[in-house]
Amino acid sequence: GVVALAAAVTLACLAPPASRTVRAQETPAPVDSVADHNARARAFNERQAALRDSLAAEAENWHYEHRDMTPDEQISDLNRRILEDPRNAELYNNLGVLYAEKQEWVLARDAFLSAVQGNPREADYHRNLALVFSRLEAYDLAVREFEAYQRLDLTGAPDAWRLLGETWRQAGDAKQARETLETGLRRLPPDEREERMRLALSLSDLLQAEKEPAAARALLEKHLPEARELISADDAAEVPAGAEPARAVVRSLLARRKPDGQPISPFVRAMQQHPIFTFRNGMETLVRALEKKLGNHL
Repeated sequence: GVVALAAAVTLACLAPPASRTVRAQETPAPVDSVADHNARARAFNERQAALRDSLAAEAENWHYEHRDMTPDEQISDLNRRILEDPRNAELYNNLGVLYAEKQEWVLARDAFLSAVQGNPREADYHRNLALVFSRLEAYDLAVREFEAYQRLDLTGAPDAWRLLGETWRQAGDAKQARETLETGLRRLPPDEREERMRLALSLSDLLQAEKEPAAARALLEKHLPEARELISADDAAEVPAGAEPARAVVRSLLARRKPDGQPISPFVRAMQQHPIFTFRNGMETLVRALEKKLGNHL
């Protein structure tokens, strides 16, 4: 199963914590000033921003059953169980998830390596290991593990194209990143619409960074009809999921709709500053109101 681990997603630290066993060798150089600290922190967070996905794990039941234990107590318990059953790959994977929650990336890497060695056919273990390699800036190893995840996952690993593209981008290879994201958009089946939205956003952001704003805007416009269908379907659902990737496409397109130097209307400017909320119970959704307001431009 896949479990969202928020602590392994938002990175506020300057650099990945070092392993306790090799701390002296891996402690980052001292920061000279507050400004330098902030600049380094921003750069590190920007490199990680593309990998907002949670670690995949067979750990949901584990966390539920051990909810009264602290993370350190859970780690101790897992290590005890591993001593009793050293070939259990799932235990190593859960241990890696706990270390990742603590942002102990080196220890998480070692645990996930043991999980992969214990069960090399489990796709999620390769995905977890790849995410940790990315955080350790070992991008060539991350690419290898993401490719293994894509090859082994029974569902086709729809997010693998985006994760690979973002890894190439973090490694500084914008050309390979672009080719990977474009390939993903071509190959993803029509029913993977939300992941297609995420891919389009990622590729659009890359094009914008490569100083191709027209291409970035055209890409979002191409996927706008699909985004609108997703939003409408979510509005009509009894239990809406949010359709956040589709709404993000609309927000990004609104932000880039006017060429540089041309005035933006107060309505569009206001919409750029606020999320696209929806309202139900008989009230018209804001998305449909937007369609009416901007119908000639969408």
